[in-house]
Amino acid sequence: MIYAAVPREVERVWGSLRSSEGRAVGEIWQLYHTQRGESSGLRALSPPGCRTETTVADLVSEGLLPRNAMGVFPLLVKTLHTARALSVQVHPGASPGSPGRKDETWFVLGCGEDSWLACGLERGVGPDDLREAIESDGDPMRLMSRKKARRGDILHLPAGCIHALGPGLEVLEIQANYDVTFRLYDWDRLGADGRPRELHTDLGLKALDWRTRAGCLRVGRMGSDRPDLSVCANPSYVLAWLEQGGHTLLAGSVAFVVEGSALADGEEARAGTCLVSDAGGGELMMMGRGVRADPAGNGQG
Repeated sequence: MIYAAVPREVERVWGSLRSSEGRAVGEIWQLYHTQRGESSGLRALSPPGCRTETTVADLVSEGLLPRNAMGVFPLLVKTLHTARALSVQVHPGASPGSPGRKDETWFVLGCGEDSWLACGLERGVGPDDLREAIESDGDPMRLMSRKKARRGDILHLPAGCIHALGPGLEVLEIQANYDVTFRLYDWDRLGADGRPRELHTDLGLKALDWRTRAGCLRVGRMGSDRPDLSVCANPSYVLAWLEQGGHTLLAGSVAFVVEGSALADGEEARAGTCLVSDAGGGELMMMGRGVRADPAGNGQG
């Protein structure tokens, strides 16, 4: 059976959207399941008489969706909406002994004329250079590789890759569900409580994988070139680009409709809809284009 996820607004100081109370919203969590037990509501796209409403947490507890080592659904799917740049950050998982690994993949759905993406470090930058830029200058951005964002860009960021997102972006982000981020630099801004947001210099530098110094993997572009997302494969998920036509979803498969629409178990799902299939799987007919994410090991090719 295929379900449509109910998204959730998440307030962020850098967000370009506004909540009903007028606060900045930077993320729309399309499909989520936290260790605190919070999870997406799901609406079944199925014939009458079947179970119609549930949650990700319920399906995981019933064994109808897979779980990771922390007991939650392995994937987190969100869209990012930036009015200002995000912090310079790194996710853990590349260093030995890390309790979890956080890889993520970006799909640029929209951008402004001055939007940029920063991934990796310039040639010749070493650990001492980066620490000095953070602690003395307070600005590691000058050591990073920055690229102009283009609508349709697809980039994969393995765990341990230093990165940041610029302003004016709308990005689909598919990631391993391990909600840990180490901030190295945050533009000296204040959080919602009026205090400087916490930095994690030592933890971030320890988590940085110097093998990823060249930055993210530029996979290609969404569109007629049909990007090969196999290069994004990692211990948490594998991805596939969905063109028009029929596609089978297996247990735990997630699909995001990027353009146009899709028929999921016979019901229309429009662009911006995130879908997930339970242990029974389901059939998806793409009438536009989208992306599928599968927890590693679920048998989907």
